[in-house]
Amino acid sequence: MTTLESLSANLANVSGDMLASTVVALIEPGHEMIRSSGGEWCLDMSNVDRVSSAAVALLLDWMRTARQHDVHMTIRSVPERLMPILQVSDLEVLFAEVMVTDA
Repeated sequence: MTTLESLSANLANVSGDMLASTVVALIEPGHEMIRSSGGEWCLDMSNVDRVSSAAVALLLDWMRTARQHDVHMTIRSVPERLMPILQVSDLEVLFAEVMVTDA
């Protein structure tokens, strides 16, 4: 089961598989979290199992929503399995702007 859990006003955790069959249910909850974040929103992906290009599409959608609402979005613990998809899609530079390393 894939879930998006709000850990605080500006931190959320996604867990499970981020595939075409699972990400659609996460779109609107993510939008709501971004809009109510107060200007900063971090997505923790440390509990993500499988990923597909649908995960990239969802993240791009959330990045766009954050930009539209003047929210600074960051993503931490990006799964290594996502990197080849970003590379083949020529999106590494765009995602490098939001990816943060764990402190």
